[in-house]
Amino acid sequence: MAADLPERLPDAMIEQIHQSPMFPQLVQLAQSVVYDATLTRACDTPDGRMLRVEAQTAVLCGGETFPFLADSSRALADAMGAELVIVPESRGHRPDPVATARVIVERIASA
Repeated sequence: MAADLPERLPDAMIEQIHQSPMFPQLVQLAQSVVYDATLTRACDTPDGRMLRVEAQTAVLCGGETFPFLADSSRALADAMGAELVIVPESRGHRPDPVATARVIVERIASA
């Protein structure tokens, strides 16, 4: 779970990231990553509020995402009794906005 993640990446990994051709794009995400990490650590398991949701719920997960995110999505859906919906067009931890909107509209229309 997220609580088992290290507080900081190893120096060698940080240096490798700095050398990556993707580094300039990663810098643009830096501020939101802090929030992502904070939320992930604070809410690494479903809490009572999530489990008390009575509305029909779907948990969306990208088709090709990090394994721990897929596992977390599956665990959340199972714990909530929710439908797990895979959005195959969403890859690499990047939601495809058109595909995600399509999936949401389909779920609302069929409710």
